[in-house]
Order: sequence, then C-alpha cells, then structure tokens
Amino acid sequence: MRNQTKLMVGATLLLLILLIVKSLVLDPIGPQEGQALDYYNFVMEATQENNKGLLKPPIRTFRITNISHDPSGDDTIILKKGSQEEWSEVILEGKYEATIRVYFLHILPYKQFKVQGGVENEH
Repeated sequence: MRNQTKLMVGATLLLLILLIVKSLVLDPIGPQEGQALDYYNFVMEATQENNKGLLKPPIRTFRITNISHDPSGDDTIILKKGSQEEWSEVILEGKYEATIRVYFLHILPYKQFKVQGGVENEH
C-alpha cells in the first residue's frame, strides 16, 4: 500500500473511533433526578411507542441528549406508569423540553427532534 492510502485508512479509522466515542459517551445526558427523571422516562416511553417501524432496536435507537426546564412556563402534565402497570397523571412544575437523537446501529446519528411539554390537558 502506498503511504497516501495508509494515511487515508488511518484517518478514516480515527474519525470512526471519534464518532463512536461521541455517540456512546458524550451525546447521552447523565443521570436525572426528581421531576427531570419522571420527564425523561415519559419521553422515552412516548418516543418508542410513537415511532414503531421497520427498524427496531438495536438497529435504530433513541437517546435523549438534552432536557431543558423553564420554571416560569406553564406546568407540564405527563403520564407515569405505576407499580401495577397503571398510568397516572403527574404535574411537573414548569415547562419541560427534550431533545432526542435517533441512531442507526447505536453510533450513526441520522435524525434529531424535540419533544415539548407532555400530554394535552383536556380539562
């Protein structure tokens, strides 16, 4: 192999390693607590339920990359699964928003979208 070919193969492998580290370590948010954890669980459940298709895990995976909270906004109403698989409404203080990234084979990001708030209030 020529030196230029070796250099290109090496650069490609280095970029692939950087993409793997970025996708697996840097992109997902860390552990959540309190209301942020409740919102995280709600968003993951709703995202997976509403995005069923041909590509199933582990081929296509979802990761929440950011959760933002605006305490001055309207309250967020979510559904939380109880101990007996029953859903109950939970009101979170402030407005929540989550950024979700979709990955192909856990490492190749190909889509990103935002989820704002929770379920609609029908009262």
